[in-house]
Amino acid sequence: MKTGLLIISHGSRDFSWTALVDEAIAQADWPDHVPVASSFLECVPGRDIQDGIHALEAQGVERIAVIPLFVSEGSTHVDEIAWALGVKAEPLIETDLEPFQVEAELIYGSPLGEHEALYEMLAHQLRELQVDGERDAVMLVAHGSPHEPFQTRWKESLERMAERLTSRGFCLKAHYSLLCCDDIAARTLQLAQEVQASSSHFTYLHEQDRNIHIEHVNDNELAVHGEDQASAAFECRVAVIPLFLSRGYFTTHVIPSRLQGLLDKSRNLTHDPHEKAAGEASSADEGMEKAYVAVKASVNGAALLSTDSDQELEGVDAELSSNEETGGKMQGTASKTTLSVLVSYDGTPLLPHAALTTWLEQEARRLLSAWH
Repeated sequence: MKTGLLIISHGSRDFSWTALVDEAIAQADWPDHVPVASSFLECVPGRDIQDGIHALEAQGVERIAVIPLFVSEGSTHVDEIAWALGVKAEPLIETDLEPFQVEAELIYGSPLGEHEALYEMLAHQLRELQVDGERDAVMLVAHGSPHEPFQTRWKESLERMAERLTSRGFCLKAHYSLLCCDDIAARTLQLAQEVQASSSHFTYLHEQDRNIHIEHVNDNELAVHGEDQASAAFECRVAVIPLFLSRGYFTTHVIPSRLQGLLDKSRNLTHDPHEKAAGEASSADEGMEKAYVAVKASVNGAALLSTDSDQELEGVDAELSSNEETGGKMQGTASKTTLSVLVSYDGTPLLPHAALTTWLEQEARRLLSAWH
């Protein structure tokens, strides 16, 4: 019996989204004489799931191995597609999908999940962002679901991912946030507080008139310097990582907009008229949003970072103003103690990366071996 492969991913109206998925599939070393079709759940005319089924069956395929190219078992799409293909009796939640017309025998695979390929892709992102495993933190942002049991699946999986990132030394701390349900700005700032509290490093600025400020250098960096061009390192950083396969609406618009509240509060804390507004769009050619912010505050010689209330933010303003009136003098030997936390988001998705292609090859072999 002739066997074929059907790879199903979400789809997007953004051509660059589908291009990255197509590239990963095209680079795979598929078994000889096994036709491969790539289909999308929505938004890609002429390439929907039924189109892929018809294309394979038209080539004489009698058995189809289906790979759901999604990040997590927590995706409701993985479940509803399985039902519409006829490989499970009922979907776990209501769906708009109609049953597909399938003549071939089907076997249904698993999404990417916590496969080693995912950690290879995350590790690559963190290296590119120069995340310091000894002092920096990572906030994983995923789409999530408000429906059970899918939300629990997302949370349990993300908790394990965060634990593995820290246990492998990729970061000091890691946490997660779900776009569907969480205030990602508040959770990110809470993580920054935790890192700040556990840090033993401080940046001391002994020159009260040094006029330290922050500015963009390029799409991926910020420079911290004074009028004398002397550098001052950030105390720590929280890198916000989108757990999405490809670049699209959520990575370029939704996540940056959700972070805006954090950026606004951070600008209140900095009291720096020279600092550029965070969340500005970067290269239009890339279609990518960049959101950067530095959080700096000094209260009675100790660093403070808070999101609890506007009153606390006003308290920071008052303390800073008071410090300026007294000439910037603090208790202790330093004239001013500044702890800086950088929250960075550059919108880079998991693709492109060779590890995803490797996973596709392995999942295809696993499924096809079930028929031998």
